Amino acid sequence: MDVVEHHYEEIFQLTPVSLWEEDWAVVYAELDRLRDEGVTDFRAHFAGNPAQVFELASRVQITDMNEYTLELFEAESREQILGALATVFDAESFPVFAAQMVAAAEGKQQVSSEAYARTVKGKRIHVLMTLRMLERREGRVPVLLSMLDITERKAMEDKIREVVAALERSNKELEQFAYVASHDLQEPLRMVASYTQLLAQRYREQLDERAHKYIDYAVDGAKRMQDLINDLLHLSRVGTEGKPLVPVALEAVLDQVLVDLHGRVVDTGGEVSRGPLPTVDADAVQMSQLFLNLIGNGLKFRREGVAPAVHVSARPEGNEWVISVRDNGIGIEQQHHDDVFVLFRRLHGRGEYSGTGIGLAITKKIVERHGGRIWVESTVGEGSNFHIALPRSRSTP
Repeated sequence: MDVVEHHYEEIFQLTPVSLWEEDWAVVYAELDRLRDEGVTDFRAHFAGNPAQVFELASRVQITDMNEYTLELFEAESREQILGALATVFDAESFPVFAAQMVAAAEGKQQVSSEAYARTVKGKRIHVLMTLRMLERREGRVPVLLSMLDITERKAMEDKIREVVAALERSNKELEQFAYVASHDLQEPLRMVASYTQLLAQRYREQLDERAHKYIDYAVDGAKRMQDLINDLLHLSRVGTEGKPLVPVALEAVLDQVLVDLHGRVVDTGGEVSRGPLPTVDADAVQMSQLFLNLIGNGLKFRREGVAPAVHVSARPEGNEWVISVRDNGIGIEQQHHDDVFVLFRRLHGRGEYSGTGIGLAITKKIVERHGGRIWVESTVGEGSNFHIALPRSRSTP
């Protein structure tokens, strides 16, 4: 054994990865025979002849292995593993072997794949294999195979997929429940509000001031509940009734939103300014909801004696566009910067500011449906700046 072979043998034995050599002489002989018969599409040939794949795999010989392989396959000696591939690989892994033969037929020197194997003690393991074709020598066609045990990793991936699937099912069920419950509550509430108002009108002269006050409370409560239900419906529909994401010019979306908000801007004596906005892959209706919520909040949560001013702008950052909606309102305390996006989280009493406490939760869900992020920077008494990071459109710079 020369020096090079000696070093190779040392590396082969000491590497903390399962390594073994196989003799593929029978495989290459069969590939040559099939070429002589006119076979050119080996992938189709082996797909149509699974028995031939199994037969060839059973004739490939394992000729050598390192110490780590004995540990991986729970073997006490090489003799327990040396021999045909069928002694360690499950029959369902032979399609992997077929893919390896196709790679050999196409002249590839290396191919990686996953397969199931079984140890000497019968334990089933999932392995990541890399097959490397070596130089032919002495009538043999040696192939070096390295293997990593990925059984635990695959089990964890399967568990994660199960959890994600369960969460998706749960979310869909919750969205459906919210939709059905909210929809079914609409009509009774309309009846309560309508008949209470009719009661007040018909018996106005017979009711005292206290009775009228109670009726007002009932009507106000019914209307608040209707607003709450409508917002819940919007929230449940973000994922279930959203339109496909297509290139949307946010300039045009904002134009329409400002038309819709014109009356509120005039009533508050405020102003909404803007900078250039990009085109992004989005649902135009949901982008409109997003701007309505954020700009509307900027007009609503204003400081006493200060006209509200809202500015909408955008800037590129890496592979994202960051859209900012900045106001000069009352601001948000630092400890509540995350809370404002939580469902039903209100930082102010109903007597101070109207609303259901769902608007920013809807906004957050819309942003996440678009693969983006939303956060707020704010100083009490100075205003808030809401930032929305959205992926850049594939069809525009």
